[in-house]
Amino acid sequence: MFDGSHRTNKREINLAGASASSRSSRKTHLNVARQQRLARAQAKAKVNGAKCLQRSWRGSRGRKMIAMELDTQFRAMMSGSLYNGVDSDSPAALPTEQQN
Repeated sequence: MFDGSHRTNKREINLAGASASSRSSRKTHLNVARQQRLARAQAKAKVNGAKCLQRSWRGSRGRKMIAMELDTQFRAMMSGSLYNGVDSDSPAALPTEQQN
């Protein structure tokens, strides 16, 4: 059954066109490939770490700004009723209808 993997266990490196002396240095090529792979993995880890940090910082900053805005709105709403000695649940706080 197909498990989704199309790669074999052993990675093949094409040494076509290489001189006879470089063909014998398969280990050298494998070491270079391993170092390049490691460098790519480290670069990817750096980028992913930066993305995670930025996502956390932006979320925290956004939540803080929303909390400040809601606090400002709440204080503005309450300054007209509760802070002036009028209870917002009492009938005196309700708007009265004008009679003609």
